[in-house]
Amino acid sequence: MYLKKLGRYWATLIAVGLVISGCSVGSNSAPVEDAVQVIIPATDLTLTGNRIPFMLYDGPEPVRDAQAVSVQLVDLMADTPTPLDWQASADNYSDYAVPYWVIAPEFPAPGIWGLQATITLGDGTITTSDFVVDIKAETEVVAIGQAAPLSENKTLTTESDLTRLTSDWDPMEALYMQTVADAVASGQPTVVSFATPAFCQTIFCAPVINTIKNAQAELGADANFIHIEVFDNHADVDDFEELEFVPEMTEWGLRTEPWTFVIDASGVVTHQLQGPVSLREIELALESLES
Repeated sequence: MYLKKLGRYWATLIAVGLVISGCSVGSNSAPVEDAVQVIIPATDLTLTGNRIPFMLYDGPEPVRDAQAVSVQLVDLMADTPTPLDWQASADNYSDYAVPYWVIAPEFPAPGIWGLQATITLGDGTITTSDFVVDIKAETEVVAIGQAAPLSENKTLTTESDLTRLTSDWDPMEALYMQTVADAVASGQPTVVSFATPAFCQTIFCAPVINTIKNAQAELGADANFIHIEVFDNHADVDDFEELEFVPEMTEWGLRTEPWTFVIDASGVVTHQLQGPVSLREIELALESLES
């Protein structure tokens, strides 16, 4: 039943943004009116660096107590939607303002692909949710395996007014002490986050800076942490339409935010984290550099 639904609705879901889908309870129950939804707070999905974060919602409220989520890849271009070999359990990051899950599917080619999530809720109820993603062949964003751009972003050395370096209402000075070029030259791993705390339009992205601040406080002795404000003129305008990207957005090939990049000690990007990112995910990324 679910694969038929996926095939019937995928075009409609694409038209509304590829991020939200309805959900039905297990095969022994009728569909519920207030369905669990899958929301993907990421827009630039490609064959490489294919980390896909998603969140679960029950109406307007996030689902915080899901026990497990497994995801099946589905071919929508076949005569009937067909399950493919790729299937995996999603990793859960509940140490974020809105709990999120991460999968890294192996897509055979660019295009529109279906995904079916089987969700075990906190009370043991099992539901399924069908959704679709648009996978691009390539992207302008700096990719995993590439050398990080040696950005000469503004710091407190070049701009003493912290309010011009960040729209964060409670900024941490330590995030604005280094350029990316300086950090790479230090021989330590580096975490660079592009985000705009004050101008973020959703609750999905604003907490990213809290993650980076917490990571710097706990891990700052072993890695560099840098926040680059997305908008150059954020301190001078109130109108969202008048905001202008900082030059580093172009350097890194970014058109959206938030993005967080983990760079190893040699200056190579090892993790490309689009959308939400928790302290635990940052910790795991940095730990992987030690192996």
